[in-house]
Amino acid sequence: MGNRLRIRPAVLGVVACVGLLTPSIGAAQAVCDGAGSGRLRVRLRPAAIDYGVVSTADLDSGQVLLGSMRVRVRPRGRRSRNWVLCVQADRTVFGPGGKSIADVEWQVAGSPGWQPASTGGQVVIQGRGNQRVVVRFRVAVGWEDAPGDYSAPLTFKASAP
Repeated sequence: MGNRLRIRPAVLGVVACVGLLTPSIGAAQAVCDGAGSGRLRVRLRPAAIDYGVVSTADLDSGQVLLGSMRVRVRPRGRRSRNWVLCVQADRTVFGPGGKSIADVEWQVAGSPGWQPASTGGQVVIQGRGNQRVVVRFRVAVGWEDAPGDYSAPLTFKASAP
């Protein structure tokens, strides 16, 4: 009952990648790996999503909708550059009870289905040029979860061919 959930996405950097694939949304892909090139900028608003104390109704329903984040991808130089936005969890567990990071789920607003967070890079969306994407978050909760502060760092990266 006194659980605090805090999803703290962070921009770790941008990556370059060779051989752009057409990956399925949410799947772990090699396109999400690579080294920084500085050709793309990623900005998150807000930089973190904080959620207060989990209510008994949340625990009964089994999930908490955490809110949404606006992710902006902006190419430098050639503004019509293609890109792929990826998200990756920093660790496999979070919180005092070792809760699985897969209990944190994300979804591009307007798209069907939720994707469990993973330590493998997951494609969020592919785009071209300067775009904003709204990503929603939720987390599975249950009466068996240990009380305490929960923080799940997620990293957004943009890759360009």
